[in-house]
Amino acid sequence: MSNSIEMLRIRSLQESAVKQKTKVHPEGQFQKVLDQSVRKNQGVKFSKHASERIQERNINLDQEEMGKIEEALDIASEKGMKTPVIVTGNFVYIANVSSRTIVTAMDSMKGKVFTNVDGVVNR
Repeated sequence: MSNSIEMLRIRSLQESAVKQKTKVHPEGQFQKVLDQSVRKNQGVKFSKHASERIQERNINLDQEEMGKIEEALDIASEKGMKTPVIVTGNFVYIANVSSRTIVTAMDSMKGKVFTNVDGVVNR
């Protein structure tokens, strides 16, 4: 009898060990962490067109503004957006999420029509 109890105990411990080894993590968790790490190392790029608009419109890209843009790109990526409008208070940008590139910049949304975008991120 003692032998069969001991066998059940060993079997239970073995099953527990197997369950711990094969524990399934939330789907895509590794990929999400990897993507976030890669994004943080990439920063933000500006197309030639966006750079020209930033100069023409006297848009000040200080550290705070850049932080808002980077954060908005991260959010857009997490939500699956590809071409979002990013609103940072006083300025508006259109971005390409996969390349983390700002493609154009505006100093106001007033009277503007946005086409071929798939979301808006307001920071």
